[in-house]
This record gives sequence, structure tokens and C-alpha cells, in this order.
Amino acid sequence: MKKKNENVFDPIIKMYENQVKKADKSGNPEKLKKCAGLFFKCVNEEMEDTPVTFEDIEYLDGYYIFGYGTNTIVHFHIKECPGWLFGIWWTLPDKKSEKKYVSGELFTQYEENIDKFKPSRSEIKTTINAYPDDEEPSCSVWDAVRMINFIREEPYLAFCRDYCSWNYNFQYHTREEAKAKYDKWREWLDNKNRISAELDKRVLDFVQEKIVPLFNESKIVDCGECWSPRYALQAPFDKNNDMVDEPGTYGWFDKDDSEGKAIMDEFNALIEEGSQLSDQYEFFWFQPIYDSIMFYPVKGGEDDENADN
Repeated sequence: MKKKNENVFDPIIKMYENQVKKADKSGNPEKLKKCAGLFFKCVNEEMEDTPVTFEDIEYLDGYYIFGYGTNTIVHFHIKECPGWLFGIWWTLPDKKSEKKYVSGELFTQYEENIDKFKPSRSEIKTTINAYPDDEEPSCSVWDAVRMINFIREEPYLAFCRDYCSWNYNFQYHTREEAKAKYDKWREWLDNKNRISAELDKRVLDFVQEKIVPLFNESKIVDCGECWSPRYALQAPFDKNNDMVDEPGTYGWFDKDDSEGKAIMDEFNALIEEGSQLSDQYEFFWFQPIYDSIMFYPVKGGEDDENADN
């Protein structure tokens, strides 16, 4: 079996952690968390008659592979704005600056459409300023309140502002037009989700039936939604060391394996059918699993020694 390249994330993780540590030394994580608390408090003071409910508040220290510092990023939902994810990216105050406030970018996206959740990819956003060190700490939220009210009161127009980039300062669109656009998108996404699930099951059932029995104690592992492909075939190396010389990722079959070629033809035909069906419904389908298996070392056993050599 031919060994394939392995993914190594340790250097990226270490780089990320070092970035966070460096940012925390020059910043003030507790002050940033206080700024977020001021934002939540001041929004509902401004919306005294129709307050909102902040939910699922999550404090983060970076985005993707970039570590910005503890509490520099906040994610949350608003109960009265169903379907939307909100975020704040705080700018670390420069200790040499005389500014008495902390600036943040408040932004939001319709969650089912999120590709990259950051201010530069958001159509609906505004700047907020928090004053955590004042005698009476506060946060400027006037534009933020208008943003939240717009989403709450005009959900279809807000959706089209986010999804279609409609700018109502330059283009006129009716509520009926916005709802029609949403309904069309909703039908497309429901079809995409349903068909993708059916195609995934078809492929995974094939792997479970035709591939899993070929390797001792192998199993299909769900790596999570953020992985592509989402599923991977794995097996312990010590139960399969008659097939491969060391732990690692390998193709299912050797090139000269005629029986394997027949199985791969079936597998590739399934993938092609899935691609054609997704093209018909105008979405891109990602195959749920690749034609490879990862033989992992068993901790504390001979596999670890072989993996270190």
C-alpha cells in the first residue's frame, strides 16, 4: 500500500498560542471582557421599552490561524433576531495612546450563509466605542441599536442586505420582493441539505459495506463539521502491520490490485453521480470521505516506538 502525506498541525497551533500570549502581554483581557459587558448593558438601556436577550455569549482569542489575544473576539446570538450570529472584534488599545476608549467592530451575518465570519466579510456592521475606565463606564451603541432593530423588525430586508448585498440607500426593494428572495433561497438550501445528506449516506454505506471489512478493527470516524472531508477511515496499526510497515495514511488499494480497481470504479461512480445531482440542483457537494485509511499508533505499545523512529 502506498503511504500518503500526513497533516501536521502542531506548528500552527504553537504559532497561534504564541500570538495570543504576545497580545495578552501588551493588552488587557479583563478590560476587553468589561467592554463587552458594557455593550450588552448599554444596548438594553437604550432599548428600554423593547429590550433584547443576549444568548450563547462566547469569548474567543483569535480567528482562523491568527491569535489576537484573550477576549478580543465575542460571538453571541440575540433571541429576538433568530437565525443571526453576531460578533464583536475589539482593537487592542495601544498603551502609549491617550485614547480613553476601546474601539470594536460589531457585525452580523445570517448564520446558515456564513463562509468567513469576520467584519470584512459582513454587509451589516458598525463601529462601537467602549469607555471602561470612565467614572461612569459606558459604550456608544446608537448605531448598534438601529442595526438590531432593523433585523428584528424587517427580517426579510435584513436577510437580503446580508445575502444579496442590497444597499437600500441606492436601490429600492419591497418587503414582498425580499420575502420572495428569501423563500427561493430557503427552498434551494433545503434541497441542498436533504440531497447532500442522502448522497453522504449512500457513500458512507458503501464504505461501511465494501471497505471497512478489509482492515482489522477499522471504523469510519466523524471528524466534525469543520473538516473536509468530514469522515475518515481509521484502524489501529498494530492490528494491520501485516499490510503496512509503519503508521500513517495510505490508499485503500495498490495500483495492481484488480479486485480493488473494481471496487474503486464503484466508489468513483457514486462520487460522479453525486456531483451530477448536485449540479442539477445548483450546489456544490463535497464527497464525505476520501479513498484512504489512517493507521494510527496505539499509545504505550510498539507502534509508538515505530512512529518515533
